[in-house]
Amino acid sequence: MLLTPNGWLHPSFGKYIFALCDIVNGILIYRLLKSNILKKNDSTERLATIYSAVHLLNPLVFSISTRGSSESVLSSFILLTLYAALKGHWDLSAILLGLSTHWKIYPVIYGVACLGVVGEGIGRSHLHTLVNTKSIRFAVISAGTFVLLGIGCYGM
Repeated sequence: MLLTPNGWLHPSFGKYIFALCDIVNGILIYRLLKSNILKKNDSTERLATIYSAVHLLNPLVFSISTRGSSESVLSSFILLTLYAALKGHWDLSAILLGLSTHWKIYPVIYGVACLGVVGEGIGRSHLHTLVNTKSIRFAVISAGTFVLLGIGCYGM
């Protein structure tokens, strides 16, 4: 459905979308590095710029997208899931995880890591960290998004 405008707007429409996702991914990488991953000091901004530039200026990244591979869209969903989770927007990150899993099935492995972060600090045991109200809600929203998209696309 994302590539439908290829037929009526422009034959390379999807390639432009994929390249745009690469740029968005570079911005998300920069923001994640600067706000959550790198230690806060004088060189944080410089290092975040260098690391995100490694992604943005990598010729392999853009050549994959401009040949028509949708991996950049999947990467955008995964990076947005991580960004939303680190900002505390669990419902949004659950929806994004469901979207990315609908795109391709292997991002479901990120769900377990997200469950660990969702329940962080709730219980003393590891089991209580993974199984609690927040993590169950996260799992239900992610699975619900995946199932609803599957039903909708199957219906179309």
